[in-house]
Amino acid sequence: MGNSVRRAVATAATAVVVAVTGGQSPASATAQWDFDWFRVCVDQAASMCVAGHIEWGNRTSKVAADITNNVAGGIATVRWDAFANSTKIDSATSTVPARTAEVNFTLGDPDLPGGVNRIRIQICSSPTRCSIQWNEIRD
Repeated sequence: MGNSVRRAVATAATAVVVAVTGGQSPASATAQWDFDWFRVCVDQAASMCVAGHIEWGNRTSKVAADITNNVAGGIATVRWDAFANSTKIDSATSTVPARTAEVNFTLGDPDLPGGVNRIRIQICSSPTRCSIQWNEIRD
């Protein structure tokens, strides 16, 4: 094969790789794990609950959840804490005075290789009435 044919084949192969990977090298590609589903309630009567899933990413993770508040006049507060092993990386709070609300947000640190591997979830109806601290662990 002549040099010009080899260059054309190499250029075509590179174009296919760029098109398939979006120009990312395998080392920088986003890692993906299975979603983790959760449901955490303040009490067995399910008066206040948060249910949804976590989409684990290589550096940040996406949370999508529905918060249900069946207590008249009550305010549901959900605390979200993201960890890389035992180090807290990020946190968020969702407060819902209405009956139902949907939340979608990202937790983590875009500059942290490997990202978060645990998200702790707790829902409270008052400062002294809370669910257990539920931990979702990235598999």
